[in-house]
Amino acid sequence: MTAQELLIETVMTKTVVTIDVATTVAQAARQLAAHLVSCVVVVEHGQPVGILTERDIAVCAAADHPLDAMSTGDMMGSPLVSVLSTDTLAHVIQHLAAQGIRHVPVLDRAGALVGLVTQSDLLRACAELAGILPRQP
Repeated sequence: MTAQELLIETVMTKTVVTIDVATTVAQAARQLAAHLVSCVVVVEHGQPVGILTERDIAVCAAADHPLDAMSTGDMMGSPLVSVLSTDTLAHVIQHLAAQGIRHVPVLDRAGALVGLVTQSDLLRACAELAGILPRQP
Protein backbone atom coordinates (compact mmCIF):
# COMPACT_ATOMS: atom_id res chain seq x y z
CA MET A 1 0.00 0.00 0.00
CA THR A 2 1.16 3.55 -0.73
CA ALA A 3 0.32 6.99 0.66
CA GLN A 4 -1.69 7.59 -2.52
CA GLU A 5 -3.87 4.56 -1.71
CA LEU A 6 -4.16 4.61 2.09
CA LEU A 7 -7.38 6.28 3.24
CA ILE A 8 -7.09 8.74 6.12
CA GLU A 9 -9.92 6.98 7.98
CA THR A 10 -7.44 4.17 8.68
CA VAL A 11 -4.88 6.63 10.10
CA MET A 12 -7.04 9.10 12.03
CA THR A 13 -7.71 9.14 15.74
CA LYS A 14 -11.36 8.17 16.07
CA THR A 15 -11.91 9.56 19.57
CA VAL A 16 -12.11 13.35 19.35
CA VAL A 17 -12.45 15.68 22.32
CA THR A 18 -14.97 18.41 21.55
CA ILE A 19 -15.89 21.52 23.47
CA ASP A 20 -18.67 24.06 23.09
CA VAL A 21 -17.89 27.42 21.52
CA ALA A 22 -18.97 29.22 24.73
CA THR A 23 -16.59 27.26 26.98
CA THR A 24 -13.78 29.32 28.49
CA VAL A 25 -10.21 28.84 27.34
CA ALA A 26 -9.29 27.87 30.92
CA GLN A 27 -11.88 25.06 30.84
CA ALA A 28 -10.58 23.97 27.43
CA ALA A 29 -7.03 23.83 28.83
CA ARG A 30 -8.27 21.57 31.64
CA GLN A 31 -9.89 19.30 29.03
CA LEU A 32 -6.62 19.07 27.10
CA ALA A 33 -4.83 18.04 30.29
CA ALA A 34 -7.54 15.61 31.41
CA HIS A 35 -7.64 13.81 28.06
CA LEU A 36 -3.90 14.09 27.31
CA VAL A 37 -4.55 15.62 23.88
CA SER A 38 -3.01 18.52 21.99
CA CYS A 39 -6.23 20.04 20.67
CA VAL A 40 -10.00 20.13 20.97
CA VAL A 41 -12.53 20.60 18.21
CA VAL A 42 -14.86 23.48 18.97
CA VAL A 43 -18.53 22.83 18.24
CA GLU A 44 -21.60 25.02 18.04
CA HIS A 45 -25.02 23.33 18.07
CA GLY A 46 -23.21 20.02 17.61
CA GLN A 47 -21.40 21.12 14.43
CA PRO A 48 -17.60 21.57 14.26
CA VAL A 49 -16.76 25.26 13.78
CA GLY A 50 -13.11 25.57 14.83
CA ILE A 51 -10.14 24.04 16.59
CA LEU A 52 -8.23 25.11 19.70
CA THR A 53 -4.69 23.83 20.18
CA GLU A 54 -2.28 23.83 23.08
CA ARG A 55 -0.21 26.33 21.10
CA ASP A 56 -3.22 28.71 20.88
CA ILE A 57 -3.60 28.52 24.65
CA ALA A 58 0.12 29.07 25.27
CA VAL A 59 0.14 32.17 23.04
CA CYS A 60 -2.93 33.48 24.86
CA ALA A 61 -1.37 32.87 28.27
CA ALA A 62 1.96 34.41 27.22
CA ALA A 63 0.09 37.57 26.21
CA ASP A 64 -1.43 37.69 29.72
CA HIS A 65 -4.98 37.28 28.44
CA PRO A 66 -7.34 36.06 31.19
CA LEU A 67 -8.00 32.45 30.18
CA ASP A 68 -11.07 32.22 32.39
CA ALA A 69 -12.67 35.27 30.72
CA MET A 70 -12.12 34.29 27.07
CA SER A 71 -14.30 31.81 25.22
CA THR A 72 -12.96 29.14 22.92
CA GLY A 73 -14.95 30.92 20.19
CA ASP A 74 -12.71 33.96 20.70
CA MET A 75 -9.48 31.95 20.45
CA MET A 76 -10.23 29.08 18.08
CA GLY A 77 -8.71 28.67 14.66
CA SER A 78 -11.49 29.50 12.25
CA PRO A 79 -12.80 28.98 9.65
CA LEU A 80 -12.39 25.29 10.24
CA VAL A 81 -10.03 23.50 7.87
CA SER A 82 -11.03 19.86 7.54
CA VAL A 83 -10.54 16.78 5.38
CA LEU A 84 -12.82 13.93 4.40
CA SER A 85 -12.49 10.42 5.80
CA THR A 86 -12.15 9.16 2.21
CA ASP A 87 -9.16 11.41 1.43
CA THR A 88 -5.82 9.67 1.00
CA LEU A 89 -2.83 9.98 3.30
CA ALA A 90 -0.90 11.75 0.52
CA HIS A 91 -3.71 14.29 0.02
CA VAL A 92 -3.95 15.06 3.74
CA ILE A 93 -0.17 15.52 4.09
CA GLN A 94 -0.19 17.93 1.13
CA HIS A 95 -3.23 19.76 2.53
CA LEU A 96 -1.71 20.24 6.00
CA ALA A 97 1.61 21.39 4.52
CA ALA A 98 -0.11 23.89 2.22
CA GLN A 99 -2.26 25.26 5.08
CA GLY A 100 0.61 25.29 7.61
CA ILE A 101 -1.41 23.40 10.22
CA ARG A 102 -0.65 20.44 12.48
CA HIS A 103 -4.13 19.16 13.39
CA VAL A 104 -7.14 18.63 11.15
CA PRO A 105 -10.63 17.34 11.91
CA VAL A 106 -11.92 14.54 9.69
CA LEU A 107 -15.50 14.74 8.46
CA ASP A 108 -17.70 12.25 6.65
CA ARG A 109 -19.50 13.23 3.45
CA ALA A 110 -22.48 14.50 5.50
CA GLY A 111 -20.21 16.89 7.43
CA ALA A 112 -20.24 14.93 10.69
CA LEU A 113 -17.05 14.84 12.76
CA VAL A 114 -15.64 11.30 12.63
CA GLY A 115 -12.00 11.76 13.62
CA LEU A 116 -8.90 13.90 13.90
CA VAL A 117 -5.49 13.70 12.25
CA THR A 118 -2.38 15.13 13.88
CA GLN A 119 1.24 15.31 12.80
CA SER A 120 1.89 12.35 15.09
CA ASP A 121 -0.72 10.27 13.25
CA LEU A 122 0.86 11.17 9.92
CA LEU A 123 4.39 10.40 11.11
CA ARG A 124 3.29 7.02 12.45
CA ALA A 125 1.48 6.15 9.19
CA CYS A 126 4.48 7.12 7.06
CA ALA A 127 6.84 5.15 9.30
CA GLU A 128 4.56 2.11 9.00
CA LEU A 129 4.45 2.44 5.20
CA ALA A 130 8.24 2.70 5.10
CA GLY A 131 8.59 -0.42 7.26
CA ILE A 132 10.26 1.50 10.08
CA LEU A 133 7.43 0.70 12.52
CA PRO A 134 5.17 -2.34 12.58
CA ARG A 135 1.62 -1.75 11.33
CA GLN A 136 -0.93 -1.09 14.05
CA PRO A 137 -4.32 -2.76 13.75
